[in-house]
Amino acid sequence: MTTRTFAANTTLETVKKEAKRFLKAVRSGDLDARSRVVAYFADVSAIGLQDVHLILAREHGFRSWSQLKAHLQSKSITAVTGSLPDRILSLAMVSYFADVPADPTRFAAAKTLLGQHPELAEDSIYMAATLGDAAGVTKWLGKMPELLDQKGGPFKWPPLLYAAYARIPDRSSLPAGRSLIEAGANPNAFFMDDGQYRFTALTGVFGEGEAGKVRQPAHPDYTEFAKLLLDAGAEANDSQALYNRMFEPDETCLRLLLKYGLTATDKNNWLAREDGNLIEHSQTVFDYQLAWALQNRMPERVRPLVEHGASVERAVKGRSPYEWALLGGDGALAEYLLDHGASAVDLQPEDQAYLQIVDLSDPLERVLEKIQQTTTI
Repeated sequence: MTTRTFAANTTLETVKKEAKRFLKAVRSGDLDARSRVVAYFADVSAIGLQDVHLILAREHGFRSWSQLKAHLQSKSITAVTGSLPDRILSLAMVSYFADVPADPTRFAAAKTLLGQHPELAEDSIYMAATLGDAAGVTKWLGKMPELLDQKGGPFKWPPLLYAAYARIPDRSSLPAGRSLIEAGANPNAFFMDDGQYRFTALTGVFGEGEAGKVRQPAHPDYTEFAKLLLDAGAEANDSQALYNRMFEPDETCLRLLLKYGLTATDKNNWLAREDGNLIEHSQTVFDYQLAWALQNRMPERVRPLVEHGASVERAVKGRSPYEWALLGGDGALAEYLLDHGASAVDLQPEDQAYLQIVDLSDPLERVLEKIQQTTTI
């Protein structure tokens, strides 16, 4: 995926103008513009301005256009307010907030401020958790045991979340996380994003997301930290962690959660919007992840899902998993699905036409050229 950063003088109006130029370029057949579209939408010819708004938001690390708007309107692209300790804690966290940019330079800024003010390392249990200071955590809990799950700091989180989301360079917060867990911290600590999405300690440890693994990096010891949380009772159904890690061909998160009890009947644990209300999500984790893996040609993610009970017959956007495998030119995956109960079906006429147009060995630019030539005939 493309990841982009804002210029210092970016405003909502300049982004709106950029969106219109982007859409015009797409419609005129510009290959660079179209290549940005196909990362998010299969049908380039059908996109409109709202779709372009979403693409720009995702490219800048936001879930939606409304989050990008809120970020720009807050005028906090680079500024961090509050006390100096709170500024350091805010800068040190991997960000999934609309008003806090997903920018790894923030982590280095936190480290620089700490170097200038070393006395702040002992400011609070939240700082000790962020710095990975196990002895500091133990010291604070010895004086004030009630701090174990007490919310504080700039985000009003319990200490374990600061340890899970901390990314200060050349430091690991794992030792502090271990001290907190051994003291009895809640391994399922979480915050809600926009009242809808559950970001747990486990989510923070696994990291990554729509802004990419550079701007939203995983914890440096994510496997060991994740096992620590899961062994302590963290829920294996962490939909947001799986979502954040689905953009890269790395199955570590999925396989670990499957090992610790994620099942085919578990539903996405974020909330869905319906008629302006938030309701329980009806889709299973497996169906959601399988749909993404099939559409984005990630066969190594399809296999563990199928092996643990994902349906090989349920349609994904009007096509069976078997059809998606054929569309992806993956004969081995198609055979694998047949061996696991899928039905062999003929491709729909439009899909057969697509395969005649697209040589899957072609680079993206050549594919777009063929599509453009076909649509202008």
